This record gives sequence, C-alpha cells and structure tokens, in this order.
Amino acid sequence: MNFIPSYKNSFRILKGGKISLVVSSFLATTTLTFAAPSGGVVTSGSANISQNGKVTNITQSTQKASINWNKFNIASDETVNFKQPNSSSITLNRVIGNEKSIINGALNSNGQVWIINSNGVLFGKGASINTSGLLATTKDISDLDFQAGNYKFTGNSNESVINLGTIDVVNNGSVILAANEVKNEGTIKAIRGKIHLAGADEYTVNLNGNSLINLIVNKGVLDALVKNSGTIIANGGEVYLTTNAVNELLKGVVNNTGIIEANSLAGITGYVELFAHGGTANVAGTINATDGFVETSGDKVKIDDSFKVVADKWLIDPTDFTIAASGGDMTGATLSNNLASANVEIQSVNGAKGTKGDINVNDTITWSSDKKLTLNAQNDIFINKEITSSHANGKLELLYGQKAVAVGNTSDYHVNAKVNLKAGQNFITKKGSDGTVTNWTVVTTKETMQDMPTYNEDARFVLGTDLTLSGTNNWTAIRGFKGQFDGLGHTITGLHIDKASTNFQGLFGEIENATIKNIGLVNASVSGKTLVGALVGSAINSTIHNTYATGGSVTGNSSVGGLVGRNLANNMMASISSSYSTNSVTGNRDVGGLVGTNIADAMMDPATASITNSYATGSVNGVVVYGNNPSSIGGLVGTNIANAMMMDPATASITNSYASNSVTSTGSDVGGLVGKVEENDGISTITSSFYDNQTNTATMQDSVAFGKTKAEILDAFSGKEAWLVGGARDEGYTLIELTLPALKTFNTSVTTLFAGGFGTANDAYTITNWTQLQNINYAWFTKNKNYKLLNNISSTTAGYIGTGEGWNPIGAFSGNFDGLGHSISDLYINRAANMQGLFGQTEDANIVNLNLINVNITGNDAAGALVGSATTTHIENVSSSGKVVGEEEVGGLVGYMTDSAITVLKSHSSAEVTGIENVGGLVGQLDNSTIRESYSTGKVTGIGTSKNIGGLVGRSSYSTIENSYATGKITGTNNIGGLVGRNTSSSLTNSFWDTQTSGQATSAVGVGKTTAQMQDKSTFDGWDIQEDSTIDKGTPFLAWQKSGNGYTKTWVIGTKAATPPTPNPVDPKPQDTNKGVERIVRSIANQTATTVNLPNMETSTTPNNSGRNTNISFSQGENQMLVSRPIEGQSTQRVSLSEAKQMQIQNGGSGEEVIVPLSNSSIIQLVDGGVNLPSGVEQEFYLANANTQEGK
Repeated sequence: MNFIPSYKNSFRILKGGKISLVVSSFLATTTLTFAAPSGGVVTSGSANISQNGKVTNITQSTQKASINWNKFNIASDETVNFKQPNSSSITLNRVIGNEKSIINGALNSNGQVWIINSNGVLFGKGASINTSGLLATTKDISDLDFQAGNYKFTGNSNESVINLGTIDVVNNGSVILAANEVKNEGTIKAIRGKIHLAGADEYTVNLNGNSLINLIVNKGVLDALVKNSGTIIANGGEVYLTTNAVNELLKGVVNNTGIIEANSLAGITGYVELFAHGGTANVAGTINATDGFVETSGDKVKIDDSFKVVADKWLIDPTDFTIAASGGDMTGATLSNNLASANVEIQSVNGAKGTKGDINVNDTITWSSDKKLTLNAQNDIFINKEITSSHANGKLELLYGQKAVAVGNTSDYHVNAKVNLKAGQNFITKKGSDGTVTNWTVVTTKETMQDMPTYNEDARFVLGTDLTLSGTNNWTAIRGFKGQFDGLGHTITGLHIDKASTNFQGLFGEIENATIKNIGLVNASVSGKTLVGALVGSAINSTIHNTYATGGSVTGNSSVGGLVGRNLANNMMASISSSYSTNSVTGNRDVGGLVGTNIADAMMDPATASITNSYATGSVNGVVVYGNNPSSIGGLVGTNIANAMMMDPATASITNSYASNSVTSTGSDVGGLVGKVEENDGISTITSSFYDNQTNTATMQDSVAFGKTKAEILDAFSGKEAWLVGGARDEGYTLIELTLPALKTFNTSVTTLFAGGFGTANDAYTITNWTQLQNINYAWFTKNKNYKLLNNISSTTAGYIGTGEGWNPIGAFSGNFDGLGHSISDLYINRAANMQGLFGQTEDANIVNLNLINVNITGNDAAGALVGSATTTHIENVSSSGKVVGEEEVGGLVGYMTDSAITVLKSHSSAEVTGIENVGGLVGQLDNSTIRESYSTGKVTGIGTSKNIGGLVGRSSYSTIENSYATGKITGTNNIGGLVGRNTSSSLTNSFWDTQTSGQATSAVGVGKTTAQMQDKSTFDGWDIQEDSTIDKGTPFLAWQKSGNGYTKTWVIGTKAATPPTPNPVDPKPQDTNKGVERIVRSIANQTATTVNLPNMETSTTPNNSGRNTNISFSQGENQMLVSRPIEGQSTQRVSLSEAKQMQIQNGGSGEEVIVPLSNSSIIQLVDGGVNLPSGVEQEFYLANANTQEGK
C-alpha cells in the first residue's frame, strides 16, 4: 500500500465524539486492487477469458457472445482487450454483482462491446475506449433475445451512465449510452457513425451488421435526463440526444452545454438531433454541422443566448414557441446570431394540452446573411416585434395552419410589427398542410410599387420597407388591382393626390377580388370627385384587413371615406376588418369617417358587405357641392345599403365598431354612427356598434339607437370577445389610456392589461406579475371573466408595493381565478378601510389552487388573506400564512362569508389572526355557508373586550362545518372556542380542535381532542384519509399539499415515530485532534481496531452547507473502523467528500485534498476521489464498530 503520511486537516473529530468524513460514489481517480473484470462466465456463444497481470483478454470465436461478470471495472493502469471475429461481432458484458462499473483504463476491441450494469456505469477521466461499437446501459436484455437479434432493453434501474473519458469508435460504428440519466462530460467520437445518448426506461436497438439503423425509445422514464457538457464528434454521421416523457407530468429533459460536431463529410450529410419528447430541451454550447442538419425539439425548447449553430438548416420543433428578450424559449439576439451561419426553421407542434401550436415573435430579429428563416406553425404566427433581413437574398417563410388542410382553415399570420426585406422573391407563405406555396415579390420603392401589374389575379406583392413620398400630386392611383398586397406592417407617408374632378382616387383607386392588409397611411392628402378614400377609392368583392390612415384628410363629392370610399359586395363578399381612420373627411353625399358607402348588391348570387372591428375618430363634414345640400353623412359610414333582387339575399352589416368624432352637416340623414340605413329587399344590420356622444354632442338622428358615453361603450364591449382588453392577439381591440377601445396592431401606446388570453373558459386571461393581477380591478372589462396565474409572484416581481397602504384589493370580483398551484408571496396591506385582502369583495366567484405566503394585512372590518368579504363564492385548494389584523370579521383566509353552498373546501391557513369581534383562524364570520375538509393552525388573538373568537371560525350562523379541525392557540375575552367562538343554528360533523395546543377546553360546537388524539388516525374515522408511514406522526394535512406523492385520498396523516431532535449545529472550534485522527486512519489502513478518547462535549458539528445529516455518533472509548458497505445489524452512516473538504477549510486547511485509506478489500486508497465526478454522483463509505466483520 502506498500512503501519503500527512493527515493534517484531512479529517476532523467533531464535538460529541462524532466523525465526519467523505467520499463520492463514482470514483474517477480511485486506485483499485484487482479492479479488472472478475468472475466472468460465458452464458451464450463462445469466448475465452484470460488475465495476465493488469491485462485481461477476451477472445471470442462466435459472432455473438454474452458474459456474466461479478464485477466489470478497469483501473487506470489496466487494459481489457476484446478479440472478435469481425467489426460486426458483439460481446455482451452483463454485471450481475452489486457494484457500479468504473472504467478508468483502456478498453480495446475490433468489434462491438456492450456493457450492461443495473448499478450504473462510469467512464472516468482516464478511460480510453477504442472499439468498432460501444453500448453502455443500465437496462437489461436476455441472452435469448440477444442471440435472436431482438435487441429490446428493459429494467427498473434508476442508476446513471456517465462518460468523463474518451470514447472513440471506428468502422462507421455506433455509441449508445442509455439509462434514466445519461451524461457526457468527456469526448465521444464516431466518424461516419451514430451516437445516441438516450434517457429511457425501455428502448430497442436495430442493427445492420456494424451499422446502427436506429434506436427507438419505447417507454419514457420519470425525470429522464440526457446532458452533454463535453464533446461529441460524428462528422459524416449522426448524433442523437433523446428523452421520452412518461406522461404530461413526468417529462424528460435534454441539456446541451458542450460541443457537438457532425459536419457533412464526403457527400454524407451530418445530422444532430436534440429531442426531449414531451419534455424540455435546453440548448446551449455549440453545434457544428457544416452543410448538415440540426434539430432541437421538445414540448418546450429553451435556447440559451450563448448558443451557436453552424448548419445548412436548423430546425427548432417545440409545441408553442416564443421568441422574446426574456421569459421566452429563445431570444431574438440568439436567433439573429445563428441566422448568420444557418437556415433556421422553427416548427411548432399542435399540443394536446393547453397549447395551440402558435409561434410568437416577441423580440427583434435581424440578420445580414443570405439565409432563410422559416416559421412553421400548426396554428397561427404572431409577429409582434420587427423582423429584418438586410441581405439581398435573405428570406422569410411563413407556413401557418399546418395542422389541417387549406380548405376551411382559419389560421393566419398576424403582422403587428414591421417585416423588413430587400426587393425580390424574398417572402414566402403557405396556408394549410396541402396549401400552395406562394412566392411574393417584395417592393421597396415608390416606382416598383407604382408599377405593380393590374388585372392580374396572381399578383402577390409585399412592401419591404416604409415609404416616404414627397412633393404634390406624387401618386397615381392604382386602378384595376386584382391581386394581393401585404404592407407587412409598414407605412406610406406623405401620399398626395389632388384630382378633384377625377373619380377612383386613393393609394388604390380601384380594386376587385383583391386583398389589401397590414398597411398604414400617414399624413395622406387625397382629393377626388366620386369614390374617394385614402387607401382605396372603390373596393369590389375584396378583403381589407389590418389597415389604417392617420393624420391626413380626404375630400370628394360622393362615396367619400377616411379609409375607403366604397365597399361593394357584388354578388359576392366584401369585407373591411380591424381597420381605422383618424383622417378628417369632407364631402357632399355618402360621406363617412371610415367608409363612404357600404353596399351589398345581390342580383344573381348572395352578397354580403361587412365592416367589423373597426373605428373612426377623424371629423366628418357634410358640405354643399354644386348647389346640392349634403346628405347621408355618418361618423363611421355615410350609407349602409342592401339591395336584393331575384330572391338572392343581400346583407350590409356593421359589427363591433364605433365612431368617436364630430359630425357636422346642414343637410339630411346625419348620424353619429351611420348617416343613412337603406334596405331594398335586403338586410342592413348594425350590431354592437356605437358612437361616442361625449365627443359628438350634436343632435344626431341615431342618437337613441347608437349614442353612448365612453364608459357605456366600454361596458357594452366588455362581454364581446372581439373587443379584447390586454389580449395577446392582434384581432379586435385593447385599450389606449383606458378610454376607448383601439386596434392593437398599429398602436404602440397600448396598455396591455394581461399577459395574454381572452378571458374565456378555454383561453383565460393570464397573469405573471402584480400589475396584471391589479388590472382585474378594471371591472367593466373583467367582470365574469376567467383568469390564470402562470407563475409564482413575490416582493421581487414587477408591480409589487410593500410600503404605504400597499396592495389595492381586487374589488367586486366575479368570475373564475385559478392559481394553478402557484403562490403569491409577501402581500402587504396597511389600510384603515373595510374589505381588505387579495380580493376585497367577491360575488359569484370561484377561486382555486392558490397559496398565499407570508401575507401582512392590516384593515378594519372584513379582513382576510384571500378575501375580505365573500358572497356566493367557492374557494378550493387555497392556503395562507403570515398575519391578518383587523377589527370585526377577521379571518386567516376570509373575513366574512355568506350565502354559499360550499364556501371553503380543502383549504387551510396557518396565519396569525388578530381582531376584536368575530375572529377565526380560517373564517371570521360564516353565514349560511359551508366549510368542508379544511383546517387552521395559526394563533388567533382577541384584543380589547373581544368576543366570538374561534380556532376555525369566530362566529357561525346557519352554516355547516364538516371534516375540519383547528389546532392554533386561542385567546380572548368573551365567547372563546377552540373550534368556533359563537354558534347560531349551525351544524357540525366530524370536526375537532386540539384542547392542548389551543389552550381551550370548550367550543361553541365541535369535539375537543388531546394532541395525541389529533395525531391518531382513528380520531378521523369517516374522513377520506390515508396513512403515510414515511412521514412523522402529526395532525392530518390535505393531500394536494404534496401533490407529487401519489396520494389517493383527500387527507393524509403521518404515522412514523418522530425522530429525536438534532442539536443545533455550531461551527467547529480548532482543537488538537490530529494525533487521534492519525491513529484512526492508521488502524483503518492496517485493518485493525483503535480506541479513541473523545472530548466530553454534547454538541456535534456538520458543515454549514450540508444537505443531510452525516454525523456519526458512537460512545466514548468504543472501537470504530471505516468500511465500504453497511454491515448487517450495525448502525452505520454515510459521509461525503465535499463535507470533508469543508471541515478542512473550517480548521484552517486548504480544502484541496482529502486522503481516505480504506479497509475495503477492493480499494487500497482514495485520494480526492470526487474531484473528477459530475455533481450529484457519490460513493458511500461508512463508520461501524470495529468488532464486527465486513460482509456479514
């Protein structure tokens, strides 16, 4: 044996006769005695095993052979050689002992070597693997299946496969590392081969000779992890890092922070796939796949800002995908950087639960290479931040609605920010899985736009940049346009047309069967005769969407509109949606702030002309022209007319739209919303549309039907999905300064109330911070809506107020709030007012799945952590802690409750509650309501001449309490009860209080029990309760509090005998113990016992960073020794390397080296055994009585 003689600071004898000492379990630098493979028995095929010193040779004569080993280890100075018939030969090495395989030396083979060890496999830093193929796994396969070529691996091992060394396979071979947890921190190389790191419970390998066809994960595993922080090289080959989800809750993770290289080689395309099926792929480090393909996929894909990829194409394939500066799956900067060297495709999947397969661009993307960015969405694409390609050949491709065929597909791409592209064929779209790929021509100048072909139904143009026009009469209206034009969010500024005697004037004078969208006009001045609008003079059977005109003026004679002169449906459909105008409009007949004439003509086929989700705010003026008095002048539309002939229906409709402007005219038919409504055997409808009678105070002919105040308009729209408040999508409306609805798309000053959603049952408003939570108070929008809390929020979350009066309670709440199991911490209220709590007042409400932590609330009457005053409210799976102080009706969860069938269900509070009257640990006052399966443990204090003070409820009237209890300390003056302070005609079933902890022998209702009885399951007969023998004995708790434990009942009660309390740790004091330590170590090395005289102290010491109790207690003068495994019938306890190093530092040492001489027959000496180990991998060593024998 070779010992290092200095033991100073290597170990410490701690106070109370306790020794702490360490190691870790996977030993990367362990020196082993006879570490080579041992106990080998050939169980199938033919092979010969021979050992000569430190070299082990396995000579195989059959194509396949399997060997069962007692141990399969290779020390750093040892070599194992496999001599096989050819490169396709396989030797299966199965470890049937109970030790992990630790390989630090050389393993050589001209064929394939498979290592199966359910105890785990570690290739240490010294490992050098040279084979034609390697498989290392913790899953097993039978010899019968192995010989038959049925390579299906199964097993229930939870151990890991880890590589810290160098693995190099040749002959186009493969490397497979498969286990619940697989890590590579070393180097794996397989030129023209395949490398699989797979986290799986069951998997199948398909081979063709020496070549791996594929690896299929048949069954996922709980918390599967595949991690690469080293280097993987497979040029001309393929690399796979894969996990499979067990189900929605048990999802795997794939992490890459290292280097993966799979460059194309000699015409063979390199391929890299990181795929967390149903789980999360965290992508960092570097992937080099020059001229190759890279895929990073999973339910969620998180791209680190530092990640770098080089490839011909990079596919990102999650469920939903959000590009955002923070809180998303990838930043715009990271995507931009990688577009410099690779075509990138982000491909969403239509998720089965809570996901829609959308792609959201919420951060700026910019690149200057000739690469293409493809956004491939199962559902919709939302471009909320600018996308810019500055290269002449840089391209953007939008594939949307890919979950279904094109016919009937309602998916779309939504342009809420500018898309900047160079001129040419640089924009591509496809709608539906079977849709046509459309190549659009990008125009970037006035001249190319002016020259767009007309009367061509196949024309597809997009505007790639903002345009600014100068001079007067600088534009000739485009006539006869029949194609599609997408402005991609851009603006055209300074359009000027002065042709008062000419019809069909506007950016487009006339369009037919055309589509115009995503374009804005700024400071346009358009003057014409008839059919005049800033954007379009006359639109026939066309679609206009997401457009606006602002800051300009439009003048004409008839059919004059701020945006469109005439919207005509001629035996077909014509629509204007999500559009607005602030232009001033002047004309004589059929004049409107948005549209002059909206007309449906059905002469041979049905016709529908519609205006939806649109508005106008510019002034409208009816003037005399050629001696004719003005007529049909409206704030939104001049004339809305439906003409039907030959029994074909005609409908002219205005829906979810409004006008907020002045309307003046000396003529007839003057309306705040519509000047004239005309039906010629057709139907003219106006639905949920109004004008603002605070802005337009003049007498209008439609004032009774459509005139409303701003507040009334807001309230009228609050129940309409099309009028959104804080929605994540571009359709409909949100708020500008909380006055009137405004189109979100082109308004940068929008106030977004929530993170997303629509407030519906299927798509609730989502909340991520205090500001959004506070916005529920905008009651005219939020009444009867649905809300979900997407994450925990605390004092560090945006919008928190922890000073002054603090939080302003959500008042008059009705609707549904689901915390999704998240917490709200540090809620602070200090306000001399009634109804204080997270919610001040609720009615017809549901609040579920929420934890309030460390509340600090002070109010007057009706104060509670969750709700001050609750009427017809259901509360379920809610908890609270902290303190609540008030006067009357004060509760740990709710102050006052009334008129609910089940007010509180499966909820609890540990908050300290203080008040004067009607004060309870859970509810202050309960009227005509029910509490079921709930409890409180907090202290309840009545102050002054207090009365009606109860552990669960202060005062209960005409109510029901079932299967509930209280244990908190109760003090007060009058009507004090362990469970209920005062009761009037309430019923109680199977509900108790602790007479000892409460200090109360009586209660208005309920049954008092001792502490011991409150911890006895028999007390709770009739409850839906189960035992858990792994939890210390105590009072019951609700199963949802530990939802991951697989409980099947409502309640859980621990039955494990409580462990004695551990003394408080103190920092170790330097003491002269080196001689004693040296004597212990020497005795261990010599496998002899020693007696140590221990200092007479009562307390023990562990490192401050210790995550578990690793102190070892023994009696003074008792012989002790270290052993490598627990000894039957003896108390032993494990120790760790990090803790020993910490003790060195605390005793003045460097903490750089720990020496552990051992008596284990397989290990002579361990020097700093954990230094090469990945985090979380440990080996156990134990201290036991020296008079025992190891291995009994």
